[in-house]
Amino acid sequence: MTVLAIILFIILFISSWILFMPLVVDVDTTATRYCMYQAGTFQFYFENDFQPRLRVLGMSVSLKQKTKPKAEIKVRKKSKTEKIAMPRIWALVRNIFRCINIKRFTLTLDTGDVVFNAKLIPAFVLLSRGPVQLSANFNGRVSASLLAEVRLYRLVWVVLKFFTKK
Repeated sequence: MTVLAIILFIILFISSWILFMPLVVDVDTTATRYCMYQAGTFQFYFENDFQPRLRVLGMSVSLKQKTKPKAEIKVRKKSKTEKIAMPRIWALVRNIFRCINIKRFTLTLDTGDVVFNAKLIPAFVLLSRGPVQLSANFNGRVSASLLAEVRLYRLVWVVLKFFTKK
């Protein structure tokens, strides 16, 4: 009985860890860093050779694709499901975007046109607030950096509300 309680506690702890720890997306084009991770659980990233890599609980997992012969394409019959109204889909998309918390977004842009870059500077000054930093340069550099967090329990809640409401 005690062993069963310990196993249930471990399962409850792991599932609550996965739900309540933020999923972090970190993209930086200047450092060529593209990764998505959840602290202590997994890390999915691309290195300089742009080969995808996955680490789960600190152990590397191979992501090499195995070639399979192409199967015949089957024609599916249309199912008789209800169509979802567009306002509901827009509400779902809006609520999913509300689950995303942007910690940092930096964009450095050079369009190649000096006059257009000069026109962008006042607009970028007005738009640069909080975690968003936009800048135009005349050096020919284009770079972007994004750090965003997603709380999975919020995402699950949004999807459950979408499918349970009529």
